[in-house]
Amino acid sequence: MRSVAVISEFNPFHNGHAHLLSEIKRTLGADTYVTAIMSGWYVQRGDVAVASPYTRAESALRSGFDLVLELPFPYSISSATDFADAGVSIADRLSCFDTLSFGCECKDPGILTRLAELRASDAFLQTVKELRETERGRKIGFARLAREALQILCGIPTLEVPPNLTLAIEYLCAIKRHGSNLLPLPILREGDGYESETPNHPNLASAKSIRPLLSLEKTDILKRYIGAEAAKPLLADLEDGFAPVQLSHRLSDAVLAFFIALSEAAPSPLGELDEAEEDLVRRLSLAARDSLDLDDLIRRVSARSYTDAYVRRVLLRTFLGVTSSELRTPPAYTRVLGFTERGREILRIAKQRGSVSLLTKTADYLSLPEPAARQAKRALSADRFCYMAMPRPRPASDAFRGTPRHILSDPAE
Repeated sequence: MRSVAVISEFNPFHNGHAHLLSEIKRTLGADTYVTAIMSGWYVQRGDVAVASPYTRAESALRSGFDLVLELPFPYSISSATDFADAGVSIADRLSCFDTLSFGCECKDPGILTRLAELRASDAFLQTVKELRETERGRKIGFARLAREALQILCGIPTLEVPPNLTLAIEYLCAIKRHGSNLLPLPILREGDGYESETPNHPNLASAKSIRPLLSLEKTDILKRYIGAEAAKPLLADLEDGFAPVQLSHRLSDAVLAFFIALSEAAPSPLGELDEAEEDLVRRLSLAARDSLDLDDLIRRVSARSYTDAYVRRVLLRTFLGVTSSELRTPPAYTRVLGFTERGREILRIAKQRGSVSLLTKTADYLSLPEPAARQAKRALSADRFCYMAMPRPRPASDAFRGTPRHILSDPAE
């Protein structure tokens, strides 16, 4: 039995993800079991997901995935290194997968392997350290420093390292770091680029260009890029007013008030931050006094030194009280978001062999062993804000409710 893990966000699930699944099965066989380890409510671009984890999981299951597990907060809203490390850690310790597959822009597997070797080398760490010691380096995030270090080590100043390639490199490094037996299976991305803001390909668009189409008025356009089965749960949420979720619209005042108060607090209540993050948080707290809303605040602070995603991640992690020590502790649990009948088989193996706790019914989080129970409580507390950010707000307590979506048969067959 071949069993593959895919670390994902599905924000939302679209035809590009369906292509990834199709290529996995074409390569390894139609009977291959495929599980998604998917970000929960918070995503790596520093925002909330457009729909609930359960809705996005159902879209994946209806499109042919067998099981969807959660990559929980705060790992899902961390740097590429921490995001990849947490996902690989869960996949490896569940002991039910032999392969890790991921999308990648790199056509040459040799180049990908070489970049991963450089990323894992002492020379990379030394180069990042030297860059960090410059005046400019102290003010920019690790992701930008990492790209510049790879450009220097490769001897290619114009080397492009887009987000998906960065994650692919980090997956390979995490597999090595964990001493995992997972076999990497990169799948070449097709269609529009990851950063494309408008759909150009007939049916393979980026999630970034699809998100603005999430409205009932644009359903016909939306269906070009999201399969009919995948669209069903998402359209149901749009109709009920539960999507698209937008943190910046609903909770702008709360975030601005937090950072205004932070700028006047003495001593500062900030947790553990590196030098670059501390400088960024200081800028955020000062800019909050003159900002009209959350988007305005981010615009005032974003500059060439900071990527927009980095600003958003630091802003949200600070607002939600995340410390560096939390990210250094590996995830001790994963929540079951949905499964098919085939997915039950993977869950059975994970329960027998795995060393990661499985949370099925969300309300049972306190019955998990420590530190899984503590981590789950922390994540669910952060999730409460997302229910308040729906077009038709739901009570924050809904974060502590929820059961997996169960698809009785494979609708994709």
